[in-house]
Amino acid sequence: MTKSVSLAWVAVAVVLFSVGACKTASTSTKIDGTWKNPNYEGPPLSKLLVIGAARKQSSRELYEKVMVEALREQGADAEASFVAVGESKRLTKSQVRTVVEQGGFDGVVFTHVLDVENRLQYHEGTTTNVPTSNADLYMMDYDQRYETVTTPGYYDTNTVYNVETIVYRAKTGEKLWWAVSETVNPDSVEEGIDEIAEETAKRMKDEGVIQ
Repeated sequence: MTKSVSLAWVAVAVVLFSVGACKTASTSTKIDGTWKNPNYEGPPLSKLLVIGAARKQSSRELYEKVMVEALREQGADAEASFVAVGESKRLTKSQVRTVVEQGGFDGVVFTHVLDVENRLQYHEGTTTNVPTSNADLYMMDYDQRYETVTTPGYYDTNTVYNVETIVYRAKTGEKLWWAVSETVNPDSVEEGIDEIAEETAKRMKDEGVIQ
């Protein structure tokens, strides 16, 4: 096997490996946008009641538990509504008001899934030329074009979870902060919730919503 042919096979292997790596989805969470009430002049919130809106009780409890832990890691006190209220599958205004007043909460965190979408993504094809440093000058152009590896473009599908989070002032019920997060290709519900809670709590801390 000549040196140029060997180099060609090396190039093919590198390209195929790169394509395989591109098709392996990785989880990522980002905050797409936030809003903070410009009229609020009070101090950052210090004790929050976390409410997750989900028809499935286990999903609600999982999110609330993880979000509480994320807020506590950022220095705020927090409690899950399923702990404060009990295992009520659908909260009522009277239940929340009673818990807020008795528990001394100054803020309420409400969150729910806006939508789950399968997003099609196109990856451009690539062309790789094998080096021909030892080629004769008059054959260089020929060899460079002959030893070219072309990989066509391809599509893959990403699963995207969009989650909305709203923070209220407990005393008045006014909205203080709003955010939408996007999580791509979580391996599990647990992994997705962990990332959403962590990123949301960090942003709340960075923007002065919690102390």
